[in-house]
Order: sequence, then structure tokens, then C-alpha cells
Amino acid sequence: MNRILLIVCTIVIGSSLYSCKNDGKTASSSNAKVSEKKASPQMTSLRNQAKSVYDYRMENTEFSTAQILDNGVWEYKFTFADGAMSELGSLAGKWIDFADNNTYEYGSYDTIEGSGIYHYDPLSTIILMIDNDPTAKPQEFEMKIVMDALVMVGQKTYNDNSTQSKLDKREVRPTKG
Repeated sequence: MNRILLIVCTIVIGSSLYSCKNDGKTASSSNAKVSEKKASPQMTSLRNQAKSVYDYRMENTEFSTAQILDNGVWEYKFTFADGAMSELGSLAGKWIDFADNNTYEYGSYDTIEGSGIYHYDPLSTIILMIDNDPTAKPQEFEMKIVMDALVMVGQKTYNDNSTQSKLDKREVRPTKG
């Protein structure tokens, strides 16, 4: 169960930054906790490669975000990872919030657990997410958006192809009670 939550948190990789001064090319500066652990050389290399891809996409694609993605907050309902489905209600309060400046935050209820940068291509529907936590691997998903529902289908680029999540759109971050 903790592994699923870790995967969800990593998937969730964070969301809206409230600063319009950030152009999306620098990481979000939020109150999110960042790991004190030092990243392995392999993780550092993987993250550097992902950052190069991110920079290339930001410079060479017409779009990098979509209003349908960054309008509101996405709350996790179910996640399928490593051959197991999350239990009903186990993801209550978990959310991800994408901002129009290519940053995101994620968390649980009122707690911001992390943040990062993303590039979304509405033509290919692929999103690349790079967490601010230096020990977190980058992630890439195909985004299937229908009305107020989002399905994130993991791609094999960063070994996320065994992960799928279903999220529902909300106007505000979930609160307890």
C-alpha cells in the first residue's frame, strides 16, 4: 500500500504555482517538502536527460500546456500499478494541480507534498513531469481527458507503463470533513 501511495505521489507530482513570474523553465518554489537524500548517479543522469527533453520541447513546440489541464485541480480516484488496483477510498484527498506556467504541485488535502515542472503537448497528449525532488524519477504519461475525468496512462520512457490513474476534476483542492 505504501508503494502505491509513493507511486501516486510521484505521479501526482505537484501542481499550481501562484507566481506568475515563473516562466515555467525553472522549478516551482513552494512549501513542498523536498527529499534530503542525495540522488544516485543513475537518477541524476536520468533526470538530466529528462530536463534536456523538457528544454527541447519547450523551445520547439507551439504548445506546452492546455487550459483544460490547468483549469482546476485533479483528485485521484483509482490507480492501477504493478498489477494491483488501489482500494476504494484509499486515495481520498490526493490531488495534483497543474499551473499554466508549466509547474505543478501535488499533495493530500491541505498539505503540499511536492512540486515540479511539466510539458504537455495537446497534439500527442503526452505529458513529461519532472519532480523538484532530486531522488524522484521523471515520468511520462498519455493524458486522456473526457469532460471532468482524466486518465493518466504511463509510458515506457521512464518505466511507467505499468501505471494508470483515474482522476476527477475539482474546482478547489479537497479538504477534510
